[in-house]
Amino acid sequence: MIPKITLNTHPALNLSKPWSVNIYADKQKTEHSATIIVPTSNSYLQIIPKVPMALTGRGYRLFVTVNGNRTFEVNRVPVTAGINGSSPGPGYEGGKKKGEPVYEAKLGAGVNRIDVELVAEKDTQGAVGSNSGKEDIDVEKCTIFLHLMRQSSY
Repeated sequence: MIPKITLNTHPALNLSKPWSVNIYADKQKTEHSATIIVPTSNSYLQIIPKVPMALTGRGYRLFVTVNGNRTFEVNRVPVTAGINGSSPGPGYEGGKKKGEPVYEAKLGAGVNRIDVELVAEKDTQGAVGSNSGKEDIDVEKCTIFLHLMRQSSY
């Protein structure tokens, strides 16, 4: 349900070499994790989960938490993009791209935890009759541990 999660350094950092990594889903498991070491300069990240089911009519909810705090989707288009009649580009609705939401994370020194969880209706594909309960939903969760290196002071 979440085939890929991309982590990028935030464009506001203006780094000469921006950092980016893709985390792919496990084909057999619905819960998986990854551990990554991040340089000190990359303390502000964008989290971009790819959610192909957003392009279908299937109901779903996406939850992203950073160090236990829930984060919300942000605009991917700068605030000044619509000024003077310029268009943010095709596929963007109100600064958001359907199926590729953007979340932001400010990391602290040491180990940081990012959870990306998707809860969706089961794909019934024309099945007759429906039971309501836990069996009617699919859940996928990815936990990412990011170790932000501490600034050395020697």
